[in-house]
Order: sequence, then C-alpha cells, then structure tokens
Amino acid sequence: MSPKRAKGYIDSYRPHKRNLVIIEQVVGILAEYQDFLPLTLRQVFYRMVGLHGYPKDDLAAKRLYELLGKARRAGMIPFEAIRDDGAIQETGNWFSGPGEFWRTVKTTAERYSVDRQAGQRLFLELWVEAAGMVPQIVRVAEPFGVPVYSGGGYDSITVKWQTAQRIIRRDRPTVALQIGDHDHWGKGILLAMTGDVEAFVNADPEGPAFRALRIVVTDDQIERLSLPASPPTDKDDKVGWQEGTVQAEALTPVQLATEVEAAIRTVMDPDILEAAVEREASERAAILGQLDDLDGTG
Repeated sequence: MSPKRAKGYIDSYRPHKRNLVIIEQVVGILAEYQDFLPLTLRQVFYRMVGLHGYPKDDLAAKRLYELLGKARRAGMIPFEAIRDDGAIQETGNWFSGPGEFWRTVKTTAERYSVDRQAGQRLFLELWVEAAGMVPQIVRVAEPFGVPVYSGGGYDSITVKWQTAQRIIRRDRPTVALQIGDHDHWGKGILLAMTGDVEAFVNADPEGPAFRALRIVVTDDQIERLSLPASPPTDKDDKVGWQEGTVQAEALTPVQLATEVEAAIRTVMDPDILEAAVEREASERAAILGQLDDLDGTG
C-alpha cells in the first residue's frame, strides 16, 4: 500500500536532523532572494545545488520537493514564498459598499500608468516557458510596459492563433523575447510557437512583421555564467540532442532579472521611454487632483 499523502496543515512535523538542515538552508535562500519571491521549486533546487552542493539529479530534486511540501504544511516555510502551481484563477469584482468602491478608485488612480511602449519602433512581448517564473519576469518587465505571457501553449492551436491576432492588431512589428530551457524541448517550443504564429500573421496581407528571439538560456549565458548542465538522456539521444539540459531556473533570480532587463533595454529607445514615464507622472497627478473632491457621497 502506498504511503498516505498529507492533507492540509501538519501540526506535529518533526523532520530528521539532516532534513532540518536542508530546510534551514532553503529558508536562507528565500531570505536572500526575498525581493524576487515567489521562487519556483526548480529555482530553489538549483540554488541548493549551487550554494550547498545538494545532489543534482531527478531523484534528489523529487526528495527536495516532497520535503519542502511538508515544511510548508508545517509552517516552517511560508506558502507564498514558493510557487508550484499551474492553475489559472479568475474572480469577479465585488464591493462591500460605496466607501470601498471609492477607495478602490483612489488606489487605481495611484497606480495609473500609460503605455510605456508608445512611440517605440517595435513592440516587445516576453514569452516564459515555465509559468511559475512569470511573477518574477513581470517585476522586471513592468517598468518598461512589456507584457509577459506563459509559454504553456506549445500544443494549443487556440493560444497560437490568439497570439497572432494580438500581433496583427498592432500598428508596428512585434518582437517576442523568449525565456526557456536550453534543451531539445525548450527550443522546440520556440520553433513551434514561432512557426505557427508567423503563419497566422502572414496569412493577413496587412499583418505587421514578427520575430522571436531566445534571450534565456543562450550558449553565451551557459559559458559566461557557468550554468550547470544535466547530461543527455535516452530521450535526448532519440531526437539527436547531445548538449544536455540547462534549465532557465539554473540562473539565480538576480542573474535572470539582469539578463531580461538587458535584453529589453537593447531594443527599446530610452528617450522615448523616459518621455512616457514623465507623461505618466503628470497625468497621474492630474487624476488624483480631480479625485480629491470626490468623497463617495455624491
């Protein structure tokens, strides 16, 4: 009979001494990268490998993930510090009354932002293979007004068609900056997405130009950042891939943010961006000034 899986919280978890050490090491990693939380499980795994010599194999990774699951259930690690979900959540907007509504309006006005890509020659998107990394990439991309999409639509015709439609609706060429693993499957996702999206875009004679660029993981980054690689597997041999696997989570959160920001800055015109930021600040101040006279009673 298979062991019973834990459900809900664990009130009486007493990890073995060696597991307690691992948990404490993970807590230290989460503290070091608190500005980049939540980390994905694979990012935690790679930091354990790099910082503490944790074994780098699939079985060891699985043991770590199971241990962290128990530690989270036991309250030793905050649930929100690690992301391991693939779910999409949608909720409605409800208010307890006019007061909450007007507070929401004020909060929205305080976050007022313009299209920071307005006036740029190219429009940038970011495609992220691992959905769990999206929140980290959003933090890097948001100041530039670059939208971030999960690359989970590898086999979805709908996703690829919808991607093409949003590109067609734009008034300028689109460049998709792609973040994914350096392996046969990671590169296959880029080729599959790019090929289908290009075909849909090109079917419209008035459609704008489109291209995709891999910005993580690249051969240059593997060498420059000394990224760890897993040896080729039997599956790799079957498809003729001999380079092994270097996962995007092998970059530290700091390295990942640095590489993504550098790629964005390479394409965007800094003067146009600065003008958009200045206009945003001026318009936000004007909106907040207009709201000062609203108290929700009128």
